[in-house]
Amino acid sequence: MITISHQYQRWAKSSIQCHINSQLVSTAYFPWSIETSDPFDKCYIGCTPDHSDLTSFSGQLSTFYLFSIYLEPLIVQGLYKLGPAYKNQFKFENESAHILTEPQRKAMYDGKLMNSIVFNYNPVSCDEQLVLQAGPKTNMPYFVHNAHAQMLSNVRSVVAHSIYSTLHSIGGVQVFFPLFGQLDHEQIDGSINYNVCSILLFTLCELIERSYTIQHQMLTSKGFLMIGYYLEKIQMRLYTYLATEFVSYNEMYDSIRPISGIIQTLNTLKYVYWIVEPTRPSIYQAKILDADRPTREQIVEMRSYMLLYMKQLVISGPGTQEEELQAILNYLHTINEDENIIDVLDLVVSLMSEHPKNMVPAFDRRLGLRTVFKLLESTKEGIRLQALKLLGFFLQRSTIKRKADAMQPHNLFSLLADRLSLHSNAFTMATYNILFEILVEKVSGPIVEKRSSEITSDWKIENSAMIKVIATLLRNSPDNVHLYDIKSRFLDDMILLSSSSRENRRVILQISVWQEYLLGLAYVYPSNEQQVAVTDRVFELLKILLHHAIKYEFGGWRVWIDTLSILHGRVTKEDYYRKINKMVENMKDDDENEPKTPVSTPTASGSGTPFDGQSIVTPTKSVSNRQVFSKTNQLPPYTISEFKYSPLHIRLLHSVFDAIESDVRAWKAEAPKPITDFINHSDNQIFCANIVHIISQMAEILCNACGGLLPLLASATSASHEIEILENTEGLSPLNAMKILKRVMSLSDLFILANTSNFSELEQEKSMPTGGILRQCLRLTMTTAVRHCMECRFQRFDRSFVSKPSEPLSPPPPSAKPAMKDPIESIIELTYLMNSSPENVADETIERLVASFIKNPESVLQDIDIQRLRAIIYRDVDDTKQTQFLALSIVYFASVLMVSRYRDIIETNQASLSRTASFMSATNSIRNGSIMESNTDAASLNGLSSIVAPITNNNRNSNETTSYDDRANTGNETDNADSQSADKKSVDLNAATSQYTSIASIPISDPSTVNQRRMSESKLPEYPKTNFDSNEPSAMNITEKLERTLLNVAPFLRDIFTEFSHILTKTLVGSHGQELLPSGLHALKETASVVELVMLLCSQEWQNSLQKHAGLAFIELVNEGRVLAHASKDHVVKVANEADFILNRMRADDIRKASEFEQLSTQTASERKDEEELCDHFIMASRQRHETNASRLREKFLAQMINDKTAYLNSSNSFWKLDPWEDDLRRRRRLVSNFDGTSHNEAIPNSSSNETEDDMILTLTKEENLLKQIKQKSQNFLPNNNEDENLSQVDEKDVDQEFSGPIRYSTESFLICGTLAIRGTLAITHHALLFDTNEDDEGFKNLDEKMIFYIDNLHGKWHFNEIRAIFSRRYLLQDKALEIFVSNRTSVMFAFTDRSIVKKVVGLLPRVGVGGRYGLPQQR
Repeated sequence: MITISHQYQRWAKSSIQCHINSQLVSTAYFPWSIETSDPFDKCYIGCTPDHSDLTSFSGQLSTFYLFSIYLEPLIVQGLYKLGPAYKNQFKFENESAHILTEPQRKAMYDGKLMNSIVFNYNPVSCDEQLVLQAGPKTNMPYFVHNAHAQMLSNVRSVVAHSIYSTLHSIGGVQVFFPLFGQLDHEQIDGSINYNVCSILLFTLCELIERSYTIQHQMLTSKGFLMIGYYLEKIQMRLYTYLATEFVSYNEMYDSIRPISGIIQTLNTLKYVYWIVEPTRPSIYQAKILDADRPTREQIVEMRSYMLLYMKQLVISGPGTQEEELQAILNYLHTINEDENIIDVLDLVVSLMSEHPKNMVPAFDRRLGLRTVFKLLESTKEGIRLQALKLLGFFLQRSTIKRKADAMQPHNLFSLLADRLSLHSNAFTMATYNILFEILVEKVSGPIVEKRSSEITSDWKIENSAMIKVIATLLRNSPDNVHLYDIKSRFLDDMILLSSSSRENRRVILQISVWQEYLLGLAYVYPSNEQQVAVTDRVFELLKILLHHAIKYEFGGWRVWIDTLSILHGRVTKEDYYRKINKMVENMKDDDENEPKTPVSTPTASGSGTPFDGQSIVTPTKSVSNRQVFSKTNQLPPYTISEFKYSPLHIRLLHSVFDAIESDVRAWKAEAPKPITDFINHSDNQIFCANIVHIISQMAEILCNACGGLLPLLASATSASHEIEILENTEGLSPLNAMKILKRVMSLSDLFILANTSNFSELEQEKSMPTGGILRQCLRLTMTTAVRHCMECRFQRFDRSFVSKPSEPLSPPPPSAKPAMKDPIESIIELTYLMNSSPENVADETIERLVASFIKNPESVLQDIDIQRLRAIIYRDVDDTKQTQFLALSIVYFASVLMVSRYRDIIETNQASLSRTASFMSATNSIRNGSIMESNTDAASLNGLSSIVAPITNNNRNSNETTSYDDRANTGNETDNADSQSADKKSVDLNAATSQYTSIASIPISDPSTVNQRRMSESKLPEYPKTNFDSNEPSAMNITEKLERTLLNVAPFLRDIFTEFSHILTKTLVGSHGQELLPSGLHALKETASVVELVMLLCSQEWQNSLQKHAGLAFIELVNEGRVLAHASKDHVVKVANEADFILNRMRADDIRKASEFEQLSTQTASERKDEEELCDHFIMASRQRHETNASRLREKFLAQMINDKTAYLNSSNSFWKLDPWEDDLRRRRRLVSNFDGTSHNEAIPNSSSNETEDDMILTLTKEENLLKQIKQKSQNFLPNNNEDENLSQVDEKDVDQEFSGPIRYSTESFLICGTLAIRGTLAITHHALLFDTNEDDEGFKNLDEKMIFYIDNLHGKWHFNEIRAIFSRRYLLQDKALEIFVSNRTSVMFAFTDRSIVKKVVGLLPRVGVGGRYGLPQQR
């Protein structure tokens, strides 16, 4: 484009600027002005007045403008943008709104440029040689005459048209469509150019991309319908365009229903572009076989573009795409070939992750979880992983209520574990990673073997049921190296989650029977390093969880009991399996031809552990099973045995104690605040209460495990210095028992004795009598004290471990009274926990353990034991009844030990007595034969028969134990008859060499009753015989030894007698009812010697009274401990059984709900299969309609291109048929061409040749006359009819989107067409009515093929906006038919099975009534 601008300057040089293509190329300045009075009568454009060829322009000129103003560069650029085809007057701004910029548009369309047009010439405005002035007529005239121009003789007008206008002039883009029907035509040389198709498609794509008009023509002319009709295989270019650019245009998308496109695309994927040919159990058959299909790589690529197109359809629509997702889920649910669904499944996962706002509600309402669990049955891991991803994204983006409503009614988490367990060796690290992502709801897109992100404190357990799922899968999977890695990874993740978040720990603790799932991962009897490592991690996690429960949760002690119980059941079950396997292995095979099959031992992670309450069958082969049942009839029943500590229990105990002690040490580190402030602080009340409960639960079993209080006391005070038969060890070795006792006593010192809280509420929680916890603490203290006493008596100490006092112990001077120190402070100073570090606990030997207990081996009681007894008796002094009982029990306990030590000292001076080997090294062979395992009581104690006989008789008669309170309330009213009765049943207590031996000797039974064989089997180590004073001067007399031995216990006993004299005076009475305390005041004074106190206790009256009254309290204390010990063990077994019951009940509930879910899933699968078949039916019907309509459109387009309106008049071979169009009186008065017409030659009757010729002549004559009549009336016929009247009537709306949403209702019906009733299916969507003929029906197959061409609407569709009226009709004399009138002045009639279906159909159709023609409202 050339633009010349003249810029006038009044005071400066004017200039002329030349622009080429809007760019300034030259500028000329001239100072002169043009001044002349001569008129300009001629103007030459492109030549000079002499018309010389040398100076004339040769070429083509486009629009030529002359403006009366200076053209600024901005306007010049705008003119160039408008292009050479622009020929308007710059009047309407919208004509160039999409071309010009905003400044250019304002500068050019403000009216100034339009008013400055002097003239405008363009090739279009030409009339022969005259060029018309095209400028605005309202502008100022510059010419005397009009401004029209004249072309010279050799100049002519040339008009060029664009391809778009050319296409429009010849009929639009539809002229390309018939070309697709000639793709396989041979060329002149006989070859076929296969590139024609791609060239045509490329041309169409380019036209569509560049022109909105072409886009609109493609839609209105059903262009894609025609292309699909002509092409059997759509090329890759078309699908690429559909997926990337087509749906990006809003105008395009508004013309597409996503559900229609998705359903048809999925149908194509299913039946045409499958990757693996469908076989059983698939119930559908592919429609195109391999011979007619592209290669596998091409199909995969094509499917990717088709799925991308589907994704664009889904995400571009508003609202929740429920119908679209339903179609995709139907595809996934009805196809069983993994290769055919993996890419579609990837699409759903992508949609769920990228668009959760719309997809999650739709996924929930369309029952997507049932599809997920169907996919989990796949044998291909990739399908299962993607299904888990889909589940994870759904749960991650769902609300709490939606998750609960979706997963809980049918326990789908348990079903998830069952589904994943169906595949052997299917639990891989990739599967675990996805399950863990679901657990914490941090689902990622890719599938990885190793998680990149680290667990932090903000990671929360969102789906706690996944813990059960993962644990169940780990337990049911066979052991291998990979499984060990997964177990370790899972436990490490759980440890990190629990360590980093208090809320995570609470969530785990709220899972029912969570201990079973974690303990199921451990190995009771690990056989390799990996199993040991896994078990270590399990107990580390248990330690974290139990510590949290004890420290923060009210009632956390119950979690501890449950854990012990479930662990006991776990160990018992493992022992049972080992026993069964050993039985099977020991059986001999009678059939020599059948080899013996060893039985695999079920381990902690094995799948042999039953949970569903069914009969337990050892996992063996059929041969071994037959052997077992043929010889033993049945396996021994499985029962949970009596509770005993196993190595796992001991490990769990120590781990929990470590956690508790770490908190105590942390308190201790916060100096100078005393430890009691932390214990009694309100923030630690839950912690302290739970620890008290734990101590209470362990106390009695622990006392028995250490030998039992009464047997220990009897052994410690026996005159023969021999160890008698002790209580059952409860599975603990002596070292373990002492270690646990040491730690429990330390906790008891702090959390019971130093705790100022009232234990009544805690006792009510456990249904214990008042004061029960304190009495348990007393039994523990006495057991600990007597163990200390026995170690001092029977073991030779390595005194290097015992701390030596700075000064030798000696009795204080008689005049000095030692300063009394608070017993709690003394206990805190002396207790183990406040004087040790965690490093000293792990590897502790017997010597160091004993040395940590015993600080003064010569004393009968250690200082800490005395301080504990003192703290116990003084803790609840306000409770008189409790205090009296505790005082009597402690008095008896201390008296027995003091008198026995007095006896030992006397006997030591008389003779060198042999000593027994160390009690700590005794094996369990003696303990396990203990008579205490039966219902033993005080009646078996010879030395205390006189005290316990009434209790024994009462037990035998009424099975009730006489309480101490009943006897204590009698006081001095005890008569002589009771005393005599008791004396008769007792052994002569004076039978010993002196009177002090009767109370000091408490033999349990005759030593001869001990199994001598078992005694011989227990090879006790030989310790050197020694005396207590072996390291002391031999010249020390008895008094000094007594003072040294009883230095700490004698003041304690005096204090009890003195401070509780008001209670003990009425209780400790002589044989005649006299009070003993007042008579012994001298010996009870502080200044009295220890010998006097011992001699007082050795007197006959005091012995009888102590045994009769204080001994009764002590025996009742012991009996209460035994009852509680059995109750504690029974409670553990009961809880273990309850846990098994809960697991069985949960498993039964899971099975029941899984069965219900399976039934619902089966029903859903059937419904989706039917829906898929129905969709395929309608799609096939729509394709048939497409084929019919495309055929008609093809004829229409060809007719438009030929444009021969009278061709049918000149043809003598045309056939006609009656058009279904009706006038107002329902008359059919139109004839249309019948392309399938025939002359029916077979209908000509047989006759002679002459007659035939005559008939032919007559027929031809009639045809000629008829043809003349038609030609004469053609002038009247043609103008009154459309040019397409000779074509098939094709309603544009009839070939609109064929699938108008989901089917609301479908029923079997008959299409009434003349005398025929065609069976088919009538379906109603939200927008249309569809009828599809059942072509498999025998009635349809029996129809003459020639008749089918004359039956309309075999596969018909009518939009609701086409329906004008609905009439009820009778068919076969029954009111069960409908006639529907539509907008193209035709009607269709359907018959149904009964009247009720007619009503349903009418209710779903639009409310048009019988139409407005009859003056009735269009409603019913």
